[in-house]
Amino acid sequence: MPRIQLKSALTAFAVTLLLAIVALRFNAVGQAAYIAERVVLSVVDRQLPTPAEVDDLARVNRLVARKALPAVVHILTTSRPSVTLPPEGEYPDWLNQVPGWHEFSEEEKREWWRQRRRNLERRGRRPVRAQGSGVIIDARNGIILTNNHVVGNADEIEVRLHDGRRFEATVIGTDPPTDLAVIQIPAENLFELTIGDSDALQVGDPVMTIGNPFGYEGSVSKGIVSALDRAQVNLIEYEGFIQTDAVINPGNSGGPLVNMRAEIVGINTAIESTTGSFNGIGLAIPSARVQEVLPMLMQGEQIVRGFLGVNMRDVQNATQSAKKLGWDKAFGVIVSNVVIGSPVDEAGIQTEDILVNLDGVPIPNLTELKEKIAYTKPGDRIVLDIWRSSQLVSVEVVVGRRPQNLAARENRSGRRQEENPGDDAGNDALTSMGLDVQVLDEDLVRQYHLQSVASEGVVVTKVASHSAASSNDVKPGDLIVAVNGTIVRGLDHLNALLKSLAGEDSIDLRLRNRRGSRHVQLEPKP
Repeated sequence: MPRIQLKSALTAFAVTLLLAIVALRFNAVGQAAYIAERVVLSVVDRQLPTPAEVDDLARVNRLVARKALPAVVHILTTSRPSVTLPPEGEYPDWLNQVPGWHEFSEEEKREWWRQRRRNLERRGRRPVRAQGSGVIIDARNGIILTNNHVVGNADEIEVRLHDGRRFEATVIGTDPPTDLAVIQIPAENLFELTIGDSDALQVGDPVMTIGNPFGYEGSVSKGIVSALDRAQVNLIEYEGFIQTDAVINPGNSGGPLVNMRAEIVGINTAIESTTGSFNGIGLAIPSARVQEVLPMLMQGEQIVRGFLGVNMRDVQNATQSAKKLGWDKAFGVIVSNVVIGSPVDEAGIQTEDILVNLDGVPIPNLTELKEKIAYTKPGDRIVLDIWRSSQLVSVEVVVGRRPQNLAARENRSGRRQEENPGDDAGNDALTSMGLDVQVLDEDLVRQYHLQSVASEGVVVTKVASHSAASSNDVKPGDLIVAVNGTIVRGLDHLNALLKSLAGEDSIDLRLRNRRGSRHVQLEPKP
């Protein structure tokens, strides 16, 4: 064989041998991976529940539902809104703020107001019916725990028991800031559930929701704890919700969230949804929060909380404002307005101060600060470290007592506010729609990604649960462009427009956000 041919043959043989080795190696690796996966799956297979264990799991579900259902009630309410009107021949003061009002003739004013007055009176006579759920926590005394938003404004409350009996209920105590309420029925032979420990819950724990969604009595759904201490949802004043994927729908509000020992670990309160129905995120008030206020609610006592008298924003949501004030940390809250005569006003705290420490401990966010102040005894002294003019200043504050109607008096414009702010008709109009709004500023533009939409205007910052706005999918970050076809020229103008439409069955809002513009028809709650 010629030398060149021999060399070529040896080269080919070497290449073939190398490829064969590589192929064998890869095959061995693949085989090893396959064997390893078989081992893992065999372990998993041995750990899967046996048919008997599956039956045990189903049995636990059945037992929990069986234990809980007799203690869950269906609540039906009727409210008859009252309307306060000026004497015949007189006009309400807010009409003076309506654009063009002074250009009307006296006859035009009289006719316009006659129509509005008729609408208001008709609306005031119209009963409003709603429903929700509750859970019996004291069978001997007929005590039922539910949500404030279910019974708080009701003139009549009917409770329907699991066995079909019906009773009229009396409100014993309500607490709007936590959205909790206690009612009582004159009934015997009741069943109750024990209040468990929500602090013992962990993400992934199984839970059940029980209630009357859409009026379907005695409905049970199972899921897990999806998250704990969920805050900044902007539904109620004191949050820290349990988040669950167990189904919560309209009508579930006030019913129990129970663990696998049929103990109440939460009160179902709200959902996060774009449709008004369940969308995978349900929210419940933890039982630990319930226990904090329940003794006072059951006695019908006023809930006493600490009070600073200041409106604030999280630094995390106002980074540009914080940087302008020389603060580059990720914690603290910025003072946006101070109530005159309040504890912080007397301590010398000012607008644009940044509160960074409470008694030497950093303030992580607004939610935690509100919680700590709420459960501080009125009259106690606290020390706040404040960032002002690029330096830290320590201020001692004597905590006050929180006014009961504070939420209704919150200033939505971000301006310094008197203790008795005077005409709240504009805020009442917004509240009836379920809206909190603010004048758009640089931080709000960034927060709601409105850079390409607008740099000024009035923006929705909070939407109340179960309101006309939430039912129509109005969201924080929506700009209110027009009301019934009239362009909104500012917050005062918006208030005047809404007040001029008092008594209307529906109001048309044109909204705009980064996804575009749309119209919504809102039917304000009385």
